[in-house]
Amino acid sequence: MFTSPHFTIESQYPITKIEFHHRDGQLLAGGLMNGQVALWDMRTSSTNVGISDIRNGHRDPVLSLKWIQSKTNSEFLTGSSDGQIMWWDIRNLKEPTDTVLLDLSQSDVDDTPEWIHWGRSHAVACIDYHFSIPIRFMIGTKSGYVFDGNRKGKTVLEKIPTTYKCHYGQVYSVHRNPAFLKNFLTIGDWQAKIWAEETKESQIMWTKNYDIRLTDGQWSNSKPSVFYTTRSDGFMDCWDVLQHQTKPILSIKVSDNRLNCIKCHEDGALIAVGDECGKARVIEMNDWFVTPGPYDRARLTA
Repeated sequence: MFTSPHFTIESQYPITKIEFHHRDGQLLAGGLMNGQVALWDMRTSSTNVGISDIRNGHRDPVLSLKWIQSKTNSEFLTGSSDGQIMWWDIRNLKEPTDTVLLDLSQSDVDDTPEWIHWGRSHAVACIDYHFSIPIRFMIGTKSGYVFDGNRKGKTVLEKIPTTYKCHYGQVYSVHRNPAFLKNFLTIGDWQAKIWAEETKESQIMWTKNYDIRLTDGQWSNSKPSVFYTTRSDGFMDCWDVLQHQTKPILSIKVSDNRLNCIKCHEDGALIAVGDECGKARVIEMNDWFVTPGPYDRARLTA
């Protein structure tokens, strides 16, 4: 039934972020308000089957969490406004397997006091990860930067080799185009912007300046020219960059309340949208938004 939950998980502390495992649909990893991470197995119970030690977790609430590709399929990464990125393995959740503090000013021989490193670090607002490029990840920060990361790096500067100044305020969403991985979408300020990895100086396409704040955005998983944005006035905008670059081709009034998040199903037809009152809505898009035309890919490449 749509009116009652299929399963309810319980937590001792408020959950700020939660994600299903990419292969096992019964496992969920979650980030908590106090900086800990936890694991739930729907086959076992509604309470967590593992939780990190509070001394080894984030100092602030976990704001982003992504499962990542690994040999054991047991790892995920988290980001927080404390300026840290942490990698975790569900086989031992007591402490992270790796940690990066996003202070890009430090060096290998830096003897700067720890409190200065914390003060210079960039607060993490969102993370994007694609399994087709398993060692790469993207970080959106509250200072308006997007970092293109590399897991194989040894130092902070090797792990964060590329920086983009995308917005003046917080980056609410960063998302690679599933069909064109070198292009990514960012949401921040009152605009949505499209970037190319090779062009660091400026975005290659951007929307108008809205009168209302944008809150989230995502590319379609089936039609590479389409993306969706959510607004704080309850509207969802549908964009197709092959049709219009300055205005959405469709705006849908989804809720009377602020929309907080959006997720596109892998086949592209269904879109889930959540608002600030805790309500989730599923929208089914017609075939025009789902199936690409025969020349769309070539036109978008051009």
